[in-house]
Amino acid sequence: MYGLVETLNVRLANIVGLAVALLLTLLLPQAEARAQTEGQGVIFGQVINQTTGEPVPELPVSLSTFAEGTLQPGQNTVTDAEGRFEFPDVSSDPEVVYAVSSAFSGISYSTGRMSFEEDSVGIEVRLDVYEPTSDQSLARIRSRGLILTDVAPTRGEIGLLDIYVFEMRENRVLVADEEGRAVTFPVPRNASRVIPLPETSYNMQTALIEGATVYGTEPLMPGEQSATLSYTIPYTNNRLSLELLNAYETGLFRILIPQTVSAQNEEITVEAAGFEYAGEEVIGPQTYDVWVRENVSPNDRLRIVYGGLQHSRIKPNTLNKMAPAAVAGLVAIAAVGIVYLLVRGRRLYAPRPLVLAPQLASSLEAQRTDLIEQLQALETAHSSGIVDDKQYREYRQLILEQIRLVNRQMRGEGVEE
Repeated sequence: MYGLVETLNVRLANIVGLAVALLLTLLLPQAEARAQTEGQGVIFGQVINQTTGEPVPELPVSLSTFAEGTLQPGQNTVTDAEGRFEFPDVSSDPEVVYAVSSAFSGISYSTGRMSFEEDSVGIEVRLDVYEPTSDQSLARIRSRGLILTDVAPTRGEIGLLDIYVFEMRENRVLVADEEGRAVTFPVPRNASRVIPLPETSYNMQTALIEGATVYGTEPLMPGEQSATLSYTIPYTNNRLSLELLNAYETGLFRILIPQTVSAQNEEITVEAAGFEYAGEEVIGPQTYDVWVRENVSPNDRLRIVYGGLQHSRIKPNTLNKMAPAAVAGLVAIAAVGIVYLLVRGRRLYAPRPLVLAPQLASSLEAQRTDLIEQLQALETAHSSGIVDDKQYREYRQLILEQIRLVNRQMRGEGVEE
């Protein structure tokens, strides 16, 4: 009898084991499918100091998460002795966006936005950081292009885009000096409406404008970094002479004239010491006449003469009738007024492209005409492929907001509160 009971217990245990195994077999695919749907993944990587080539230990690292259009609570960790870090148990949903960031020697670094691929559960990243330097001689301009974008005879001005492509000689990041200046962009002394364009790889939205120089305040990272300035230069008759200071060693300097602009004038010519005509070049939808000079030294002064412009309708020496002190006073009033209208009237607290006040205060009608011509120059630059769609939309919105403010003043409505 005892043996029969033992045999039954063994058979029962086998049956229970078989049932459990069968149940696990049925439930495991469901569990795996559920885990895959929930998407538990891991983001891991290493922080490397590219100046020394060594990993960076004990460095705080943060993970930012963007889901459903909002920033979610982030995660923080610290690198180990090999500079490695890991963020486990994160969603591998491809719709979720992540960014890994850290601060090294006071400079912020980020991987940029990234997402999991379909059926992926891991993202490996490398966050490169660099030793800082304030040595300006380590910065170099790989190429610089001065593009004529518009000729406005009614105002006696031409529009120019000054496009830089920077590079660092060493794996270091160029940081601002004690006065907050990191990168120098000289402009001609008679330039007006100097505007650092946004959305270039080098951040110009916090740039400072002091006299005839624009200073970038953000660090200049290794690798190619581009920056663009827009400004106008007055001219009389049908010629314009300007002088440009070259702040850094420049590998290639090009002067470009769109053939569409040249055709609207008297076949624009360029005279500049050391520059040679290099023929035509097609960039995007536009064909340019190009003049080239190689290996321009730091602090070289470049004198460029444009000829064949549409005859200016502005009489020369008009400003000589006004006392210099009066002109200076009007400039100060114009600058304060424009800044007040833009900042207080439109609550422009976020960083914006900065606009240098015109050299002479003008009537509201003249200001409106000036803004409309800026808008037309922007349209030309956009249609020629010089300004991309995003830059075009942002800059156009800024100009339209200024036109709206001037229109309100002309109607006697004042500034919106």
